[in-house]
Amino acid sequence: MASPNNASATTAGLLLPDEQQIRDIALAAVKESGMYVKDDWVRDFIAESVVADVTDAGPPASGDDCYARFSALLLEQLPQVEDEEVRDFATALAARLAAAIEELAAEQRRLAGSDGEEDQDGPIGGCVMCGRQMPLTFHHLIPRDVHAKYKRRALTAEQLNRGIDVCRPCHSAIHRTYDN
Repeated sequence: MASPNNASATTAGLLLPDEQQIRDIALAAVKESGMYVKDDWVRDFIAESVVADVTDAGPPASGDDCYARFSALLLEQLPQVEDEEVRDFATALAARLAAAIEELAAEQRRLAGSDGEEDQDGPIGGCVMCGRQMPLTFHHLIPRDVHAKYKRRALTAEQLNRGIDVCRPCHSAIHRTYDN
């Protein structure tokens, strides 16, 4: 993969692979799915459609999201395609995009000189608020600065440390909206 400097940024600060990388990922997903594409122009049209969609709307949150976004395109361009092949394409595309995004995020962290701080973004996953596949952070449901108050009410450490995995933009939105 190219360095983050060659990647195109999207909304919410999420780094995406550049257009050529997305195109290559889409073509690899077509091949991996086992779909038979007779004409090169159809294969290229599918890849360009994926590039446009991912660039505009961001990466798919899951294989199911990918299926919802691209099944009509595939069925229109390849009338003989079977649903299982479309699902295989969606799964392969979502997995390959997530891996490429994770690789870019890791490269960005490496270049920034991160050394594992507590607020570091975690692994790529689906944000519980927006559903996007991106690096996640842990958000405590009970703010840490009030834990002592709740310990007196006999809450366990496990109960106090319950939380959710959210992406950085959603985590920031929570803290902008709600005071501790």
